[in-house]
Amino acid sequence: MSKFTWSGWYHALLAYMQKAGFDIEQLNHQAGIQCLAPEPRQITQDDMTRLWSVALEASDDPLLGLKVGQSVKPGAIGVISWAMMSSQTVGEGIKVLINHQHLLADALDFSVIDHEQYIEVVLNNIGDELPASPLSIDASIMTFVSFFRWLTRDSAMFHAVYLNRVELAEHKIYEQCLNCRVRYKQSQNSVWIKRAELAQPLMTADVRMSALHLQDLDRLAKQKLQGDCHKVVTKLIRQYLGQAQFSSDFIARRMHMSKSTLQRNLAFEQTSFQALLDEARINLGLSLIRHSNMPLVRIAERLGYASSNSFCRGFKRMTGRSPGDYRKM
Repeated sequence: MSKFTWSGWYHALLAYMQKAGFDIEQLNHQAGIQCLAPEPRQITQDDMTRLWSVALEASDDPLLGLKVGQSVKPGAIGVISWAMMSSQTVGEGIKVLINHQHLLADALDFSVIDHEQYIEVVLNNIGDELPASPLSIDASIMTFVSFFRWLTRDSAMFHAVYLNRVELAEHKIYEQCLNCRVRYKQSQNSVWIKRAELAQPLMTADVRMSALHLQDLDRLAKQKLQGDCHKVVTKLIRQYLGQAQFSSDFIARRMHMSKSTLQRNLAFEQTSFQALLDEARINLGLSLIRHSNMPLVRIAERLGYASSNSFCRGFKRMTGRSPGDYRKM
């Protein structure tokens, strides 16, 4: 089953390339994409990866992802961005994004790691048959940073950006665009924010509108569940794996239903929570091993295993190889 990502990246990238004078039809043709209708909600992750590659080759601009991220409008992701805008603070806006990302795409995974003085917002673009393009990570990070700077009239400050790749020759320009320190060769792609920054008020805060937008998000989540329960559960499992609150009860509450109702819905779709958990753990583990240098012990923590030994046993049982052997391949 193909993974999908937000089609806004498709339109933002092509709009930027067209403005720069490139032939949009030719780019689509080279990427093997038939031109999409004006309002699709999703595009396959591999199609988007091929388009990033074609656009990079045509433009010869390693900062292309950042520039596309800067061009994304604040309200581009619809009701999710409206709910974020009407939140009271930066911290509340981030919580809205984390809690409702499953409505956006299944190839994008935001999670939060708590540190003593900071929070770390991890942004994983999960590849499908092809590894996700680093440009897609750049675009996601730039959109995230630009969005909150706009909402706080440029008063929100970000501590650092961590990237899971080697340093760019243009790293000084990269830091200037993000207006924060950038560290390379990290185990994951993430944005670090001081806890004090989470209390920054948003200029578009509106308590009444926030309640209405959150109601709309709940309604959209219930609509998405119709015949699609296992996909939503898989997305939420990937999102919350390794976090203290993770459990089947917690996932059921996030989906606005009881645990027994969740079990019945999954049984109707001929699967179970445990089966989806096992599958999600292995698929996310495979992706992290293939596309990051994250140590196996950290991957085990991210996947919610009690120890790296438990992860290795489960991985070998499902794939026939140890994680170490798979990484060497």
